[in-house]
Amino acid sequence: MEDFTSSVPSTTITLAERSFVLQYPNVGQMMDIEIKKQSLSGGHYNLMVKNASTQDRLMMLNFLDAYATFSVLNPDIIKVSKVSFFQLNQIDALDFVEQYLSEYVPFKKKHDDLLNQKWDQLTEKIKRSNEENASKDDKK
Repeated sequence: MEDFTSSVPSTTITLAERSFVLQYPNVGQMMDIEIKKQSLSGGHYNLMVKNASTQDRLMMLNFLDAYATFSVLNPDIIKVSKVSFFQLNQIDALDFVEQYLSEYVPFKKKHDDLLNQKWDQLTEKIKRSNEENASKDDKK
């Protein structure tokens, strides 16, 4: 299993012929990304996810996810565009979404899976410890 303690994993995305490094988000950045998604969607992000039944809605979620993630992890990415992200036409915005879906999402999933394995090991260890303590208490 990969060790996260020695260095923070990172990946590189390319937009407008420029490369940008994105590190695996820390706890604060994860919170900031989720807060930004809610803020950008006017507090309706969860409802949008629940109702993402059409291509338009799914596309909007991908735009929101890409913008929120990139603006937190490397704000310089958002500056690639000459206009506000929300003023981009949908074709240009797709470049952001393509990099998000093809580069960042698989990178994050890989490292999320590694962390989930560590989490599972930790919870199993705690469960065994609690069972051992309960068994000791029963014998008293």
